Parts: sequence; C-alpha cells; structure tokens
Amino acid sequence: MKELQNKLVVLALIIGMSMIPVFAQFNRDNGYGNRVNDRQIATLINQIEVKSNSFRNQLNRGQFGTNNNSQNIRNINQTVTAFKDSVDRMKQNYAYRRDISNDLRDVLAKANQIENAMRQYRFNPQTENAWRLLKVDL
Repeated sequence: MKELQNKLVVLALIIGMSMIPVFAQFNRDNGYGNRVNDRQIATLINQIEVKSNSFRNQLNRGQFGTNNNSQNIRNINQTVTAFKDSVDRMKQNYAYRRDISNDLRDVLAKANQIENAMRQYRFNPQTENAWRLLKVDL
C-alpha cells in the first residue's frame, strides 16, 4: 500500500511538473508575464510627469537649506528644468509611437543628477518627499 502511495505521489509530481510550461505560456500570452502593455507605459509616463511637476513646485517654494548658495540653486533649477524637458519629450515621442529608448536614458541620466544634488544639499522635507515619490516610478 505504501509503495502504491509513493508511486501516485511521483506520478502526480510528474504530471504537475509537466504542466508548468503550459501555465507559463498561458500567463505570457495573456499578459501575466514580464511584458507591459501600452496603457501601463502611458500611465507610468503620466505619473512621472505629474510627480516631476509636484517636485518642481516644491523645489520652487523656498526649498534650500543652509549649505546652498545662489550658484547651487541655479544649477539645481537648470537640472530640474532639463529633467522636465526630457520627460516631456519622452511623453510626446511615446504619444507619436516613436522609439523612446534614448529619451528614457536621458530621463534617467537627469534623474541621477538630481539624486546627486538631493544627497549633496539640504532641502525642506516636502521637497525631499516629492523626490522620493518620483523616484519610485523611475
């Protein structure tokens, strides 16, 4: 009886293991895999745009602490403006169904510059929080 149970368990495992590729293919074919669809990409780009606007608004509200001079402020504002322009360009190119891989690289490069500034200088908590929320989508 024990031997029959062991054989049934082995048979069930074999059948179960053989079904994994079938379920994996079903999931991929029905959008459950690692692929994202156009709507998800458009939503993400819109979220990045909204959150970057929020971050920029916070940055423009007297955001700088004691270790920031006027040159630092100008540099950060220029970087944030360049980031916004990159996001806008990516959104427009995506809307026109153009390749956005270079735009994405540019957005991430500008975000990296902002991240370095956020680490180097002191900002008010609202600005730092707005940046943290934006980084989640990047």
